[in-house]
Amino acid sequence: MKHLKQILILLLATLLPLSSRSQAVSRTDTLPSGELMLHQEIVISAPAERVWETFTNPADWQQWVSPVVEMDIRNNGYIRSHYNKDASIGDPGTIVIRIVTLVPGELLVMQAEMGNNFPAFIREREKHLYSIFRFEPVDEGTTRVVLYATGYLNEPRWTEFMNFFIHGNETTLNRLKAYLEHRLPGTASNLHKKNVF
Repeated sequence: MKHLKQILILLLATLLPLSSRSQAVSRTDTLPSGELMLHQEIVISAPAERVWETFTNPADWQQWVSPVVEMDIRNNGYIRSHYNKDASIGDPGTIVIRIVTLVPGELLVMQAEMGNNFPAFIREREKHLYSIFRFEPVDEGTTRVVLYATGYLNEPRWTEFMNFFIHGNETTLNRLKAYLEHRLPGTASNLHKKNVF
């Protein structure tokens, strides 16, 4: 009887829509170079083109990431944002993300400018740090968003830095899922610096 109950629970779990039971998950891989790579993903009940649009449309971004944003979504473009709803782009605390390259609807490769609030050892390696987003259709109405963060060194101080981003990125991916699946309006300003890439 015990085994039958376990089988039923497993069967029910597999019948649930994948996106309804998943939150962002993370793992760290060691690359052949010895560097660390952060791999994070989430499955969202929304078509891939809608997920892409939500990620690259300023009006959507303001709802799930930060209340102040400017975007130029193209190769060598940018996303500039601020978590303070009363701030302007260019004020202290502005986050600048450079879009290295993209494949519309599928891939976004970004690099953040590391300001003075980051330790020197991170700023010195800024040009080696990349965030790579893949938007993968699972089926017509479901998308897997995969984030690879590369360029981390396999050293204790870098592990601490990576742990900060693990938590922050999971929060951001979970917010994206919540926004798309439940349309949480106007809450980005409440997140105050919890979102990171």
